[in-house]
Amino acid sequence: MLLSRTRAHNRPRSAAGAIRAALLILAGVMLALAASSPAGAAELRLGPTSLSVVGQETVTFRSQEVSGSELSRSSFHWDNYSLSRRFEHRTDLVVRGDLLPDLRVDAVIARGSYTPGRQRLTFTFDGSDAVVKAGDLAVLFDGGLAGFRRSLRGIQVDSRLARGALTMIASECEPAVRTDVLYGRNSAGPYYLAASPLVDASEVVEVDGRRMQRGADYSIDYQIGLIQFAPTLIISPASRIAVSYEYDAPGGMSGTLVGLRGAYPISSGLRVGATYLTLERRAAAAPTTTAKEDRWLGNNTAGPFTLTFRPIEPGSERVRLDGILQVQGRDYQVDYAIGSIMFLQPVPAGVSVIVTYRVEGAAQSSSPQRSLVGLDAHYAAGAHLNLDAELAHSVGGVGAGGSSGSALAIGARGEWDRLSLAANLHRADAAFAPFESAGRREMRGGYDCTVGFQPATGLRITGAVRNYRRPYFQYGDASGLLVHDRSRELTLDFNRAGWPTLSYVGSWSAVAGEGAASLAERTDSQLLTLGYERRTYGVQATYRSNAHARQGEAPLSPYTPPIYGPQPLEPQAFGTAYAGRGEGTALSMWYRPGTRLSVVCDLARSGMSLAGGGETRADSSRVAVEYVPTSATAITLGYRSSSSGETVSADGRTVPGYTTSGHSFNLRHNAARNLALNLAYDSQMSQGGYSTNSDTDAWTAGFWWQAAGALSFIGQYTRQDLTYLAADGRSANDIMSLGAAIGPLGPGVKLDLNYSHMTGTTSGSFGIPYGTPAAPTGTGGSPYGYGGSAAHGTANSSVRARISYPVAKRQEAFAEWEASSNSGYPGGNRRRALALGWQIGLTRELNFVLDWRQISSESSDTRYSYHARTFGAQLGLKF
Repeated sequence: MLLSRTRAHNRPRSAAGAIRAALLILAGVMLALAASSPAGAAELRLGPTSLSVVGQETVTFRSQEVSGSELSRSSFHWDNYSLSRRFEHRTDLVVRGDLLPDLRVDAVIARGSYTPGRQRLTFTFDGSDAVVKAGDLAVLFDGGLAGFRRSLRGIQVDSRLARGALTMIASECEPAVRTDVLYGRNSAGPYYLAASPLVDASEVVEVDGRRMQRGADYSIDYQIGLIQFAPTLIISPASRIAVSYEYDAPGGMSGTLVGLRGAYPISSGLRVGATYLTLERRAAAAPTTTAKEDRWLGNNTAGPFTLTFRPIEPGSERVRLDGILQVQGRDYQVDYAIGSIMFLQPVPAGVSVIVTYRVEGAAQSSSPQRSLVGLDAHYAAGAHLNLDAELAHSVGGVGAGGSSGSALAIGARGEWDRLSLAANLHRADAAFAPFESAGRREMRGGYDCTVGFQPATGLRITGAVRNYRRPYFQYGDASGLLVHDRSRELTLDFNRAGWPTLSYVGSWSAVAGEGAASLAERTDSQLLTLGYERRTYGVQATYRSNAHARQGEAPLSPYTPPIYGPQPLEPQAFGTAYAGRGEGTALSMWYRPGTRLSVVCDLARSGMSLAGGGETRADSSRVAVEYVPTSATAITLGYRSSSSGETVSADGRTVPGYTTSGHSFNLRHNAARNLALNLAYDSQMSQGGYSTNSDTDAWTAGFWWQAAGALSFIGQYTRQDLTYLAADGRSANDIMSLGAAIGPLGPGVKLDLNYSHMTGTTSGSFGIPYGTPAAPTGTGGSPYGYGGSAAHGTANSSVRARISYPVAKRQEAFAEWEASSNSGYPGGNRRRALALGWQIGLTRELNFVLDWRQISSESSDTRYSYHARTFGAQLGLKF
């Protein structure tokens, strides 16, 4: 499980302080009015309105006294991270509702030592003629040339005029916009982005120029910047993935952003609008770096462990196992592009993995000030025809210095019963610099035309032609290469109730470099989907093909993050000819005859062939079954597999082959009202590609039993066996835990007992990712490297007891005793801890806790042994 340090947002200190102050004031108001509210979700009545508050807020002060050497004090810090901090502030609140009849608050705030920081707070005042928002904003200005869509923190005022509307924003424009271009790997993923964490819902994902839908086509982990496509969407190396997104970067976009957007109806058919945006930077500074930290617990594998924040400053990481500093090359390998750390020996279960590192900030423009002015007009010429025109002028911008440029766009749209027409004309100077938004493409000039026709009910045919001059990289003219892009597209959709559905999309594109550039590219893609759905079952079949051919020299995208392994730092370009064709088929089926049975099946196959020889295939399959024979029993079964051969991507890089598979079984049974049982089995195999080359089997069995009203037991046992493929490495792990809850007894005494025991054995050698610069000697250029011989055992045991006694109403005294020991790699130690405390419930929501602890740790390396005493005072607010 990933345990990461607080995520520090790049908010200005004044704004962050104001928000914290507002939150504390809000909490005080709620506290004063909530003394009689039940625990859980609090509904607070403020006049005729209500407010929903869920979560907790804690502030803790501690003092520590540690005896021993400097290494001993360092060991205490890494073993007792929270206890070693003199001040700790944790927030986990969701606040929504009306503060006053016209004032609403929406807040989601998470902040703590072990949780990813997340902070969004918006106040909305809805007056009679204006809506005012303060805090975190999702700003959207209509328009093409002067359109603007960003996540900001500031103030927004939407005024309702007599005949129009006016929007004003003032903000610190912080989240940076980035676009990563990746080539497929004959796989549905995962694909790692070059920066993280992302701003939620800010991404625009395209494959071969076609927009993908979140949830249907892909899923995304905003915290670590990872995209996983649907199992039936295998991305061929001939396909290009473009992901444009916002992310919180140190030093990104520091300055004041002011924007105005107004719209005014001249007549019933004519509406005009104007947009003004200006950004004034405080100073043109070099990118900054910020310290970050991530934490995990070992699980008897070598990894990988993925860091939360990127891009990472190379060489800045400090990796520790149970507080012992590790050495890159000797103990671990790191891939800075995706933030992946792989150890050269398996990390035993229970061993703490702590990584501190620095994150690079976003580069700022050399232009200290930039602005954009846009004028637009919309004219409805009757009931069927609409005309649009837009003119924009920019000053400054990324890479533009103090230069200025203009752009013009004209469009027409017509809608009739069965026919639709749309045409657009675009012209922009080379120095024109629109404000960055996720998914925005740059165009220099050209036109497009789209015609749609509905010959019958449920059937629609659409054709489109596009002819544009544009930068080779549409998301930024970083290469300086301009191309002429001519493309055509044909779409057919049939969707009638009770009939099978049909969808076809075909696109053809030809790109040629301008001037002396000899580049020539051609891309063709086809997508055909057939589906049929009834009340209890459904099926969908998909066929897709894509071909890419290139002649002449083209630069590698500056936004393309390097794939796993080391990459050259000098500028790159591929100048050799390339021609590849990919084809794929997919079949998805589901069957749900009732509430007791559900069956889902996905099958996919993709093929990739190169002109002049070379062919590979990729396969993917998934089956999931859930069966509920009785109200007390549930059974789930799962199977998944994927494989691919080695091939070459369109950028000239080798895409390694891989094989993965896994199956799982889970049984949940409520044998009685006071007895629940569970049994689970999971098997996973991965080899080649970017995986660990291992086969893992795990059995888990557990129970919960309430023997009496004041006595309950819980227990679980897990057995994990891991085999490193193509090597003689083995690893076995046994984990057992037992717990008992006794009470309340007599005057309210409660006793909690917990025992856990983990053993692990590792022997032989094991696989590490391919292509790492410090791979052990003797790999012979193989795509897989293998670590040196390892043979060791580990054992970890822990016993914990806690007894609490109600001294008075809302007051409780407690005592805790804990003893733990571990032996084996990377070292051994014995730890004892005794705690005494007093908890006072000031109200039902507000608690005050005093805590005294004495800790003794004896390490096999006496330099890391220590004795410590801590005293803490914590004020907590819980709803």
